[in-house]
Parts: sequence; structure tokens; C-alpha cells
Amino acid sequence: MTIAEELKRQKQIQEIDSESFSQTSFRTDSNRVRTDYPDPQESLGFGFGTSAEVTVAAKIEAKSKLEQLNSEGLLNPDLFGDQDERDKRFIGTLFEIRQNHLKKRAN
Repeated sequence: MTIAEELKRQKQIQEIDSESFSQTSFRTDSNRVRTDYPDPQESLGFGFGTSAEVTVAAKIEAKSKLEQLNSEGLLNPDLFGDQDERDKRFIGTLFEIRQNHLKKRAN
């Protein structure tokens, strides 16, 4: 804290500790309606209701998304590449580690 901030803090503490302190200057925004935030129901497209009240279009959309996820899986199938190529690299790395270990043992 800077000296000015410390002095301001000390002055505010003294005002609170004094006999003349009153909370009338306290303001709250809890009763104010906030207009700077969008309505969450509009932005998310969420409609409150039971499952019977959900529209048919929403059910169809959810079903198509689930079918897409089931067909693709959680991960992209191309993420890991070709299995045979990965096996060759793994065996090559193991062979290299083994050769290095054998060279160190021979010395």
C-alpha cells in the first residue's frame, strides 16, 4: 500500500470508530434491476418447463446431436493417427533405448 492509501485507510477507520458514524450513507444496488446483462433464457435458448412442455423440435435437435456424438465418439478418430505407424515408432524407440542400455552396460 502506498502512503496515501494507508492514510486514507486510517482516516476511514477513525471515522468508523468515532461516535458520529452512521450507516445512512450506505448504498446498495440489490434492489436495482440490472439492464446491462442479457436475459439468460433468451441467450441460452432455455425454456423452463417439464419434459412434456419441451417442443418436438428441441427433442429432434437433441436426438440428432446424440446420434452425431455416438457415430463420431468423444475424440476425433484422426487424433492418434495410424495404429501401425504408431506401433512401428514405439518399437523403434524401445529398440533404441535397449541399444543405449546395452552400450552403457558394455562400458
